[in-house]
Amino acid sequence: MPVEGLATFGAVLGVTLLVAAGASALGVLVGSLVRTRVQAALVALVAWFVLAIGVDLVVVGLGVFLRAGEPAILAAVVLDPISAGRVLALLLIDASGGALGTLGTYVAERIGRGVGMGLLAALLGAWATLPVLLAGWTLRRRVP
Repeated sequence: MPVEGLATFGAVLGVTLLVAAGASALGVLVGSLVRTRVQAALVALVAWFVLAIGVDLVVVGLGVFLRAGEPAILAAVVLDPISAGRVLALLLIDASGGALGTLGTYVAERIGRGVGMGLLAALLGAWATLPVLLAGWTLRRRVP
């Protein structure tokens, strides 16, 4: 493996860790909002399905049937940490064309690779932080 590829590999590893932190933060938030383990498991399963598969299906559906266009694509990147992480990782490895997909191509062409990568990294940081803060606030309100 060439030495110059180590920085990219490290950056992709960092993106993976940020996505995992965001998913964990969402799990903490779910745990703070529900009362039982069964509810937590069900909500987590639905959240996983929506984030892993559902958002992409909605974007494809909106793009084809409603021609929602760019706002829907941008919302999909902002509302889905998994898609944001995937797009950021693909931009880091300098993917192009079909590998980037609709979301990645939009970010690369409309926002620019450098700015897009910075915004996506900040977005993933927010996904890793905000749910934990919201969970803390929720738990403080629940405890007398």
